[in-house]
Amino acid sequence: MHYSNYLERFLKVCFTKLNLMKKTILLFVLVFFISAKQSLFAQPGWQDTVVVYKGTLDKQPQFPGGQEVWARYVDKHIDTSLQSRYHAPDGKYTSTITFLIDEWGRVSRFKIDKNAGYGTGEEAVRIIKSGPQWKPAEANGKPVSVMQTISVTFNFSKD
Repeated sequence: MHYSNYLERFLKVCFTKLNLMKKTILLFVLVFFISAKQSLFAQPGWQDTVVVYKGTLDKQPQFPGGQEVWARYVDKHIDTSLQSRYHAPDGKYTSTITFLIDEWGRVSRFKIDKNAGYGTGEEAVRIIKSGPQWKPAEANGKPVSVMQTISVTFNFSKD
């Protein structure tokens, strides 16, 4: 074998391994930045370390547009097939939901406090989750995370 063939094979092996090494390093760097992005660029208070404010509030959290808009939103987005799906008798059913409204107005951490049955508790949570961001509560002029409790009443009638 000629000297240039040895050199050519040596360079091919080196570049092949180098490419593999570059690919490995690139993969490592990408994984590092993806995991770093989740912790470095995540907004504080949204992960598991939310500090819920329990003092006196300057402003209560509010559905955008106020109570009337909230009532219209619920009426528009409520699943009207609940009564027939769950074979619920006619009547009023009120479910009470507690949830977190963070300092950005996002909702999370839902808990059904009072479930009237017939799928009403789950439907109330779905309606709140699918809605727009709320106007957050304020304390000392700054937005704060608070727990909010809301009752949603379902009027079932077969008419």
